[in-house]
Amino acid sequence: MKQSHIEAGEQKTYVFAADQPALILFSGGTSGKAKGVLLSNSNMNALAKEVISQVTPDPNSDSMLCILPFFHGFGLGISLHPVLLAGGCCILIPRFSPQEFATAIIKKKPTYIAGVPTLFEGFLRNKKIQKMNLSFLKDAFCGGDVTPPTLVRRFNSFVKLHGGTATLREGYGLTECVTACSLMPVSSYKEGSVGLPFSTIEIKTVNPETLEEKAPGCSGEICIKGPTVMLGYHQQAEESAQALRVHKDGTLWLHTGDLGYLDEDGFLFFQQRLKRIIKSSGYTVYPTQVEVVLNSHPMVEESCVIGVPCPYKIQKLKAFIVLRQTVSSEKEMATEIKNYVTQNLIKWSVPAEIEFCASLPRTKVGKIAHLVLERQEKEKSQAG
Repeated sequence: MKQSHIEAGEQKTYVFAADQPALILFSGGTSGKAKGVLLSNSNMNALAKEVISQVTPDPNSDSMLCILPFFHGFGLGISLHPVLLAGGCCILIPRFSPQEFATAIIKKKPTYIAGVPTLFEGFLRNKKIQKMNLSFLKDAFCGGDVTPPTLVRRFNSFVKLHGGTATLREGYGLTECVTACSLMPVSSYKEGSVGLPFSTIEIKTVNPETLEEKAPGCSGEICIKGPTVMLGYHQQAEESAQALRVHKDGTLWLHTGDLGYLDEDGFLFFQQRLKRIIKSSGYTVYPTQVEVVLNSHPMVEESCVIGVPCPYKIQKLKAFIVLRQTVSSEKEMATEIKNYVTQNLIKWSVPAEIEFCASLPRTKVGKIAHLVLERQEKEKSQAG
């Protein structure tokens, strides 16, 4: 890639290498201190080619609704860069909110939309969208947070009922590989999965301590190899060495800090941030797994589960829940929800406490900020 610059009558040529740093994106910081992720020109273009191969946008007619912030990999690497590279149109929305998301869809009728689960919930609830013909919509992509299977089913049914063919396709990724590295194929859907790796990406799960590769169906740390893997963390050599490691095969792998597994067909299943695991009575509990069950209850709109100190169990589970509508007795509803979890998970996964709230705290890109809730609970405990 070359860039010409005229200065004082003299032409200067700048040559940019594919592996040269292009930008720094800061990780979301939902599970620790935010770090500057150093990405190359090649990283960005490799992902763009993968996205283009998935959607094959028509430069003359196709558009992408860009509501995700461009300081985040999902917004920049999925919504903006690939579409511009393919010659498509980007519809820029300055304010990040479910209402703005829905309003833009009504006015602009984009062929592609990408967002976090919160935005698609707002899409389904919008009364004006409920009156629309959605045949203009070709594809919809959801990521950035765990996508409840109930949301996927509701979205797909809603679009079909309103004349469309688009389905909500889940993906998985992280800023350390620009953003998405896997996506649910159009031809097949596996509930709970985050799809298949992109064609240039390899994914495996390993024992975090021994780096031994796990067999299909066995949980381990998700590791990624491919052209979208970052150069490293900006000015953080030690952190970079922890994340980027050479394995026995002699190649460099990105350690994601996420727990998951691959099935026999190569579909990836994300389970949990490794650092977010809760130990209760000696048993390992995955908050994300509990949240999926909670969110499948017809009265639960969304939830967040954290571990709080307990003299007997060391940690106990506390669930923060937003209900779809008000109830006459929160105590009775809490009992009903606990019984519901008991029917679906082992008893150690049942929340000891349930707190109903009007909304949950979020990061700037719309993820539920569980660290905020943990900090609030810690402050309460210290004050008491």
